[in-house]
Amino acid sequence: MSMNLPSGPPKAQSDPRKTRPTADLFTSTPPPTVETFGTLLVLPFNISPTAFSKPDPATGQQKAGGQGRAEAEGEIKEGFRRLIAELQGAGLKVTTRVSGDGVKIWVFVGAEQRRLAELAARERREDFLHSITTSTRPTPYSSTLPDADKIRLVTELISTNTLQGGLGITPGEGAWRRVEGIVGLHDEQANHAWVQAWLTKRWTTGLFGMGNERDEEDDRTRILNIYGPSVALYFAFVSFYARALGPLSVIGAVYWLGSKGVYGKIATLIGLETWAYTGGLPEAGYGWSWSWTYAAVVGIWGIAVTEGWRIKERKLSVQFGTFRVTKVSRLRAQYLRSLPGTYGGAAPSITAIDALNASHSVSGDPTFIAREAKILASVPVIIGLGLVLGALLTSIFIFEAFLSKLYDGPGKSALGLIPTLMFVGVVPNVLALYHSISARLTNWENHPTKSSHTASLTVKTFAMNAIVAYLGLFLSAFIYVPFGELIMAYLSKTPQAGKVPHLQAEQTGLGPQTSVGARAVVKTDRLAGQLFAYTVTNQAINAFTELGLPYIKEYIANYRGIKANRDAGKKTGAEPMSLAQRDPRERSLLKKVDRELGLIEYSNFTDYAEMVTQFGYITVWSVVWPLAPLFALINNWLELRTDAAKIATHVRRPIAERVESIGPWLNTMSFITWLSFVTSSTLCYLFRPNLELPISDQSINPNSNLTTNYLPRWMAESAMVRTALPMLIPALFVALVASHGYFVVRLAARQIAEKLIWEPSAEAKALEMSEEAVKRNFLQGKFDDGLSAIGGSVQSQLEDTRFAQALPFWRGVEEGTQAIASALKHE
Repeated sequence: MSMNLPSGPPKAQSDPRKTRPTADLFTSTPPPTVETFGTLLVLPFNISPTAFSKPDPATGQQKAGGQGRAEAEGEIKEGFRRLIAELQGAGLKVTTRVSGDGVKIWVFVGAEQRRLAELAARERREDFLHSITTSTRPTPYSSTLPDADKIRLVTELISTNTLQGGLGITPGEGAWRRVEGIVGLHDEQANHAWVQAWLTKRWTTGLFGMGNERDEEDDRTRILNIYGPSVALYFAFVSFYARALGPLSVIGAVYWLGSKGVYGKIATLIGLETWAYTGGLPEAGYGWSWSWTYAAVVGIWGIAVTEGWRIKERKLSVQFGTFRVTKVSRLRAQYLRSLPGTYGGAAPSITAIDALNASHSVSGDPTFIAREAKILASVPVIIGLGLVLGALLTSIFIFEAFLSKLYDGPGKSALGLIPTLMFVGVVPNVLALYHSISARLTNWENHPTKSSHTASLTVKTFAMNAIVAYLGLFLSAFIYVPFGELIMAYLSKTPQAGKVPHLQAEQTGLGPQTSVGARAVVKTDRLAGQLFAYTVTNQAINAFTELGLPYIKEYIANYRGIKANRDAGKKTGAEPMSLAQRDPRERSLLKKVDRELGLIEYSNFTDYAEMVTQFGYITVWSVVWPLAPLFALINNWLELRTDAAKIATHVRRPIAERVESIGPWLNTMSFITWLSFVTSSTLCYLFRPNLELPISDQSINPNSNLTTNYLPRWMAESAMVRTALPMLIPALFVALVASHGYFVVRLAARQIAEKLIWEPSAEAKALEMSEEAVKRNFLQGKFDDGLSAIGGSVQSQLEDTRFAQALPFWRGVEEGTQAIASALKHE
């Protein structure tokens, strides 16, 4: 978002709500420019006396937060006065306008170039003290700051606790509960240029590393300057992951064609049947299915992606100037309130705060032991909730796979809908309850920084999402396929149950007389169908939910918005100035603010969770359906563009965050890769026949008698034991070997990545040179925080001159004060 300060006489602007910015993204014509008068942030302040009211059980009267109306009025007046005083006392420009419904005051916040330079210089000094180097990214302090940095610096000043030099304004909490957020305004022109570039340029646009180097650098810089390192790192991650899917997609397609007998049919024509079928029958192409080789390739690919990204994100953090930035993490207000002496006593020392910032020292953190104990206490709760969710999903699975097929009475057709209704109606409620409990547990753990708090909540939340995503496939692979008919025979309680020991191998598709073609159908149809649904159908639905559904919701909101705003204004008693009485440029700005405040806040959790879940489908399950990487690649190419459109139009502008890593998601991907080694090897062992032996001579396991010889007779003669043990014991051994293989391969890959990718890189050399230069300049007394350069630059003077021209907009807070008086008169 550029400053957009006035440089001439007012010009009439078109109505942003009528021009529909969401639709403008997909046209070649840029959206109309909306004058922002140098606005960086908008803070909505609720002035409704009944905003936090509850009815008194005894009288039925409305009581504001347990207080009377007089207390609510006092809270509004004092809260507004204090908010304005804090902002103005920090050297920020402040003005107010009343929302269209009259229930909120919009507090507009701006900052002159000199004040921004002071904030940037303070950050630079703090970075220097904590050995954070900007390295290869050009310092922004010699001219104007990027828009993302301007918004971030002012936001951090407002929201950072007072002990670390901020104002301590925490929206929605405590004395600031009437402040409903800190919102940056979108720059429609920049958004339009970005999305148009990704929609109309070459197909490689967005896949950093595959196109023109200068264009890719421009794309990355554009995202970095508009939205900051956090969003730029996300798109870099998706791009890196999508490019990595390319080779695996080709390999997967080769194996899929082989499993369909394509190569066999071609080879038959040229007399190479033996090579083409590799021991399988022509109609099955089984030599290409459940391939050990493909499973190994996918496992190694997963390690290459995780370890390659570990280096890539480090290089990007150097380029973005965020390397080691976690050392200056801001302390959470909730955590500070728990420290002894923080309020009403001696504040924690600067040394203690530095230790907490580093998140490595226990000496400065009096709550460390208590927090670790709470984390340990949370583990059984999380496991218990996971077991409840798993039991629910397993019940749905059993009902769908077995009971619905055994029942043959009235309403059988409707019975098949029950599992779907249970999944749609019950599972979301269980997940919502779990997420609520997870949030409460994470707050109870009382993490000192936002990053550690978010990481803890992310792990808890994704654990449940993973159960929903993967449990169905695990149940199909390890329960339904090998034991399906056996379980059904027991559940039906028919005479067939007595024949189970003799029939189960044939009925499950694993018996010696079952044809290879029949085995392939029994083992893969259900798994492949589920994987297709997860990787193709679900992702198509997600794309519509992210991009298409918001258009429908926006249309409905626009249709209903005028009447709702009018009614709300009457109820409140506030009398905002009519839009027709305002300057045309100001009128356009207020309509823009009204629309953007109605958007939801952006969270990258859903975006990362979608990619990491997909990564799990590819690494763990693509041995079932080798085309999964190809469809994932197509989805991710589209995802880059739909996410860009979503961020540009359907969510509030993300406030830039300085991050150096994707956080807990990388460790999650490492765990998923380990799981892929264990699962893929087990699946290949269970479902791939020994192609060196005649089909008629094969059984589930040739050592089944040896296995059961060590068991008591009553147990050895059990049909379930005779079926399960011959498969499970060797399968567990295969899984154990694969697990150890994962750690060996990962260790080798990490060493190779460090030695061959990181150490010779330009970023590593630049980082080393930068650290040496900082130390040398410090010893020579030449540390430069950039303040003098930015304050005296020609561009800085121009910006301040244009800011002065916008003074009529920054006419003070009188309108907000009058709106409060008007609202409080209404009874």
